[in-house]
Amino acid sequence: TNMSFVTIFFIIAITCFISIYIFMIYKLTGKGTFYSKDCNLILPGISLTAAFITITMQSPIIVFAGIIGTLFVFRFRHALKNPSDLLYLFWSLCTGIFCGTRLYSLALLSAFFMTLLFLLLDRIIFTQNSYVLTVVSTQDKYDEIYKLIKPYCKNLTKREIIHYTTKSTYTFTLETKKEDFFLDKLAKIPSLLSLSFTSYNGEYRGG
Repeated sequence: TNMSFVTIFFIIAITCFISIYIFMIYKLTGKGTFYSKDCNLILPGISLTAAFITITMQSPIIVFAGIIGTLFVFRFRHALKNPSDLLYLFWSLCTGIFCGTRLYSLALLSAFFMTLLFLLLDRIIFTQNSYVLTVVSTQDKYDEIYKLIKPYCKNLTKREIIHYTTKSTYTFTLETKKEDFFLDKLAKIPSLLSLSFTSYNGEYRGG
């Protein structure tokens, strides 16, 4: 490459700045068990690696082939905990490529619009007070539990019912702002063994 040391240093500095910004956005929008610290830690590394490779390979054809190959590696060989992590990986990769080819305005524009997209989607998806309710009882109390919580909930969904020899487990997803009205009533059910009421991030994994 015919780039001077100062130019290369400037490219890497801009790449570092934007990649750390991506790191912070990922951490900000990560939700509970679906936040992957390992994935977040490699995002800046992906940007820097892509920038170094792009600096070395300035031929458009080689750069294009490298981009396609890298995308396929991440798509089919990298185990992702959350599908949205793939978008962050592509964003980091593209940031390195943009900076490596000195398309700084494109790197900054992509950072702006990707941030806007993630924050907007995060706000739309998680504005509701969504929860998972799990009730364990020694008797079959499904009808009683359902009728008790239904008046205080929105989008009440039965997710799982498991009957064992000595107990039954009922799992619901629901949206509510009136949990205090029915949790005390549920706790007073004579056959109740346990009661769990936790925040729900939109992804349910049955046991």
